[in-house]
Amino acid sequence: AFFSYSSIDKDIVHEIAEQFTNRGVRIWLDKTHIEVELNRAMKQGILDSALVVLFISDSYIESEYCELEYNYAKDMKKKLYPVRLSRSRAVLESDPSFLTSGKL
Repeated sequence: AFFSYSSIDKDIVHEIAEQFTNRGVRIWLDKTHIEVELNRAMKQGILDSALVVLFISDSYIESEYCELEYNYAKDMKKKLYPVRLSRSRAVLESDPSFLTSGKL
């Protein structure tokens, strides 16, 4: 799964990613897949992922880079799963079982 998020929200997103990684789910994060130029790495990460999880916050909506990730994922017809972030919690906007169902 490719995690698309604003860098402002990285602490909570990295915490969530760790929980899923501990369950055997492969997660693409910019902190772990940054060996090549960022834009190319982002595109390859989306192409290599079965789905894209969008961590939506005010900062996400304002980010041009997040918009690029979203648009590229949509153009590539990837499955999109929005997660609405607030300051204290994450609220899945869809059934969270997609991450642990073994279908990734």
